[in-house]
Amino acid sequence: MQIRLTEPGQLAYIVQPSGQPPVVFNLLRQDKPNEFIFANLDNDFPSRIIYRHDSERILHASISGSLKGKLTTIAFPMTRSRCEASPLARAQ
Repeated sequence: MQIRLTEPGQLAYIVQPSGQPPVVFNLLRQDKPNEFIFANLDNDFPSRIIYRHDSERILHASISGSLKGKLTTIAFPMTRSRCEASPLARAQ
């Protein structure tokens, strides 16, 4: 996965699942400073990828598109948490 400029002024989200050819999702819009909507309407599923940063600890991601002929959205809510490493893990 990459997020980068693909041409001047065009931010893109680029994925390459399981070694397949890259799929480019261009930034469709940024309605709010904390929400990014990427789209590739030529791709059945997903055709949109949305990231929304709600707070310092909460990030919502979702993918949507046509899956088996139906509009489908899959949400990936994420919450930052502390990672308590054991003394052995910290020493390595």
